[in-house]
Amino acid sequence: MGDEENRAKQAAEAAARIKRAMATYQIEPDVGSISAMPILIEYEAEWLEYRHYMRGDEHVFDCTFRTGDEYDLPSFVLEKTSSFLNASAILDDLQDAKTPLEVLAFLNKTGRFSLFDFRMTWSYFKRWQRFAYLVQEHDLLAAVVKSCSWSGECGEVLKSLSGDSPSTFFEGTELQPTAEGAEGLARWLLDPKNAERAQEDLRGLAEERAKLCLWFRQPPDDACSIEWIPKTEEDCETVGPLVANGALIEFLVPQKDMRPVLFIRATNTLEAIAAAIYADRIEGIEYRACEVCSDLFEVGTRGEKKYCSRERCKNTAHQRRMRASRANARTKKETQAEEEDNNGSL
Repeated sequence: MGDEENRAKQAAEAAARIKRAMATYQIEPDVGSISAMPILIEYEAEWLEYRHYMRGDEHVFDCTFRTGDEYDLPSFVLEKTSSFLNASAILDDLQDAKTPLEVLAFLNKTGRFSLFDFRMTWSYFKRWQRFAYLVQEHDLLAAVVKSCSWSGECGEVLKSLSGDSPSTFFEGTELQPTAEGAEGLARWLLDPKNAERAQEDLRGLAEERAKLCLWFRQPPDDACSIEWIPKTEEDCETVGPLVANGALIEFLVPQKDMRPVLFIRATNTLEAIAAAIYADRIEGIEYRACEVCSDLFEVGTRGEKKYCSRERCKNTAHQRRMRASRANARTKKETQAEEEDNNGSL
């Protein structure tokens, strides 16, 4: 089945689900509802020590050390310490990393980047920045969906989000071996077992990356749950040890003293970033690209806003308005003069 047929099939299934949901709502609109609840992204970062070096013209970030040949299985430098981090702050820091040194600081600050990216290029990192940017900005992807033509980088992002066909969004960002390393790799691949193993590794990497991309549309069910937590710190301290020993919290604390919370559990930096974008979408928070600097800003209630709150961008916006006003005044004056000339000639 081709890509177009797959998308048509999925579109039909999605439309059928929405139709069934609407029909059910018409029958039972008031069975029950969940009150507004906090969305908590639980991300306990596992610290890795990344290093930065150059390979030719490419910046490389690596948290492995080699044992013998360059293509031996790497040993991972894993620290035992961990810490809970704020996913929304990580999302902001991702887009703020503009230079290789800032990327290095970001990686060493936010923990394991993904379950499989222990070595990456700057080009690859920037692809993830762009991926998160496009999903968060929303309007560009929406325009491509409405056009029914999944082309260009937006089309490739949509393929990654839907999971229905392979995407080329990250192609060309892989770390290329040195000339000596390429020769060694070629010799290693002469063994059919090694060649098969390499293909399996590539397939596994593609599958893991595809799963991670799906997080940006919606975290998987096994990473999300609705939990009940006490409203007061005192109740938390009281019932904590009992719950740890198997007690059911709903029978320890009165219902009126608890609140529902949507928990999203991330295990690496990219999952935390994806969860932060998803949480904003649930809350109805929209972002738009500033027409001056292209950075994202929260739209808020004033949907007509086109610029972020940076002073430079506000000044530029003001200057553009002034130029437009002067241009309109000139046009109006010229039109009036032309009308007066025409009236005089009559």
